[in-house]
Amino acid sequence: MQQSEDANTPKQLSREQRWEIVQTLLQRSNLSNEAKQVFRQAYPYAPEEMLKTAVFHTYVDGIGAAIDWLVDLELFLREPSHELDIVLRITCSITSTIGISSMHCFQMGKQEC
Repeated sequence: MQQSEDANTPKQLSREQRWEIVQTLLQRSNLSNEAKQVFRQAYPYAPEEMLKTAVFHTYVDGIGAAIDWLVDLELFLREPSHELDIVLRITCSITSTIGISSMHCFQMGKQEC
């Protein structure tokens, strides 16, 4: 699945625009179902279990890890003795990436990537 040439990427957006997008994401009331519908649209032939896994690792676990990471950073700024939990955040990020990578492999018709 390729992005269109005119699609915005986070680096092209201002900090304010990115924050507004994040707030919109966090305010969605039915995020898991919306994400599943979008994944189904993007990967129409993906097995149901793969869709569930992708939704969980990106829109449940992934978002939670990102929020926890940001809170952890702020807590460290407030109290330097606070121990940063970077390893956990990186592990969650890698797990999310593996889920998306699997979806791309499936779309390309590869058995293994």
